[in-house]
Amino acid sequence: MTQKERENFYRIATVIVDHGTESLSAVLDNDLSTTSITFEDFINIHHHEIYHLCYNRIPCCQCVGGRLVLANTNRIMHPGQLDILLDKSGPTMLGHNPNLSRMSQYCCRPAKTSLAIGHLDITLLRCLLVNFAKNCKTHSTLMQDVEDLVKYRNTLYGHTQEAKCSDSEYAKYKTDVEGVILRIARFCNIENDMRQKLNDASQRPMDEYILKKYQIALLEQSLHEKAD
Repeated sequence: MTQKERENFYRIATVIVDHGTESLSAVLDNDLSTTSITFEDFINIHHHEIYHLCYNRIPCCQCVGGRLVLANTNRIMHPGQLDILLDKSGPTMLGHNPNLSRMSQYCCRPAKTSLAIGHLDITLLRCLLVNFAKNCKTHSTLMQDVEDLVKYRNTLYGHTQEAKCSDSEYAKYKTDVEGVILRIARFCNIENDMRQKLNDASQRPMDEYILKKYQIALLEQSLHEKAD
């Protein structure tokens, strides 16, 4: 592996992990601003659906008539992700029946009061956006860009063990990933700022410590999506 291949991986990982995450955060923030609710309110409004993106086989005490109606038969979210969103140590929400929810400590738990969009990674942002954000549901091209960004992240995951990326791969990543991010940024009215950040990312010196952090972040996100 050459130093240039390592630098290529560092630069595209910077774009996806940092600026890809930032662009999806902007989409969620845009959705909240158009609906005039807080992020905490957003999670509480969709709490029941979010809960069953993880616990998708057993009805909870909020299920009407005790029947679980599923849109997805596969688990979409995992307990570690619920732990980021929900306060399992706080009071339960109105209507909680502990006799019907012994299988999970997250049943009827509200959003954490300290919750912020900045706490989310690409995986969790994508999950919330495609399932609950109105701007994604009403703009098919935006939805596709969100999905494509995550697909590029998944492809980059294949390079994480060696942390290398050839010049040809890097050139394609740079064109495709930056194009997606800039379209998302344009939708959120932050295109000029994002363009400058992408330009900076293509020129900054490589930092080995941050490179390791990117490798770990990509591995952790992939494990979340593969967990059963």
